Amino acid sequence: MSFDMWGQMISGLKQCGGLHLLRWPRDPSYALAELLADLAAHHINIVFATTAFDSSSSQQVILAVPAQAGPLALKLAALRAQMLGLKRPVLERDATALNLYPRGRGLMLPARIWQVLKKKNVFPLGLGTSLAALTLVLQEEHLMEALDTLPLALGLPSGASPSDAGLESPLPGKDKTTPSPEISTRYAEKPIMVYHLDPETGTALLSGICEEPLDAFACVKGELTARTVFFSGFKDNGCFRFLACAPFQDLHLLQNEFKDSGLLPEENPQPVSLFHLQGPHFGDRPGIASTAFAALEQVGVRPLAFAAVMHSLFLFINPQKTSHALKGLSHYFCTP
Repeated sequence: MSFDMWGQMISGLKQCGGLHLLRWPRDPSYALAELLADLAAHHINIVFATTAFDSSSSQQVILAVPAQAGPLALKLAALRAQMLGLKRPVLERDATALNLYPRGRGLMLPARIWQVLKKKNVFPLGLGTSLAALTLVLQEEHLMEALDTLPLALGLPSGASPSDAGLESPLPGKDKTTPSPEISTRYAEKPIMVYHLDPETGTALLSGICEEPLDAFACVKGELTARTVFFSGFKDNGCFRFLACAPFQDLHLLQNEFKDSGLLPEENPQPVSLFHLQGPHFGDRPGIASTAFAALEQVGVRPLAFAAVMHSLFLFINPQKTSHALKGLSHYFCTP
């Protein structure tokens, strides 16, 4: 497909720095909240996260943390897993991420990324979308190939470049300068400021697996029309596990497009209420996910799945628990 047909797909691109990927084992009790609390207590930020389901409905969670925090994160996770009688977590090193700022919604940008990188024999470890950003996780050895290829292919405006945008530090204080007291105070705000708290209802969550993500997106002709509220996935044993969330009115269309392209959900769509917590400082403040899980636990709500993409935290809740979840989150998060 020509560049003109794809058009300008992004308005900016930033590198996120070196990462380690922590694979939390399949956890029947979904005791992830304890691990998140452990990481927050040691000021370890989560740069990217996604949940996936296998055919038995067991969950696996991938957490991307700054490389310098990887060994400690693994130690904390291993101790927690041992206490719970779970399989030992796995740490994958030498990863990095790019944050891209899309123009428009849906799966067009992930499809274009896969098309471009596949030609270079570069296969992403994972990606996740929000309304404002897309995080692309890569092997560190593929970073320069991606930086050389993606800006032009995605129509990055003239005068903007990854080098002009600079590096985006995943932790406060990683830059040459130390954050000012005012910034540190803002990061410690209670309750935590978010842009909105109201859940998106009338949505459904699909999970599944495919071997060829590019073909699965069915976007080579730019014909994907179903509206997606959220999409994420990661590489797992040579396949790609994914989550997709869409309004019920678009669900049939999305299912047909997935089916036609080989990206098959492993289970029936699950009704959910989606809480999308977004704040300008989420990308470099540890403890956001831990606070959200603690807030939900206090009102007896356990997320069906969760994901973190840059400045966004996504919580997928049983629709019958929506009001309880909102009550719990409102104690720890507030809007302007």
